[in-house]
Amino acid sequence: MDAQVPCRQEPRNGPCCDNHIVTANKPKQPIEKSIASPSLLAFVATQKYADALPLYRQSEMLKRIGIELHRTNLANWTGLLLLQNLHFRHPWRS
Repeated sequence: MDAQVPCRQEPRNGPCCDNHIVTANKPKQPIEKSIASPSLLAFVATQKYADALPLYRQSEMLKRIGIELHRTNLANWTGLLLLQNLHFRHPWRS
């Protein structure tokens, strides 16, 4: 015997719902025009710098779960993150 769950659908009437679709603005990406999300970048950087896991191993680990990311992409992303967050301080500047 198959289980059945009763479902009650109620129409929604109102000025905001009639043929009007509102989309939110896209959040600012850490690396513009990149598929890398903030959580993926944090994951890669943590594994590389905190866990000392080389990028080629990270690439192989991601491939095993079905994500094809070449280590060149990972290296470019980590390099861009470092450049974006690196603040140069010269000793002669205050």
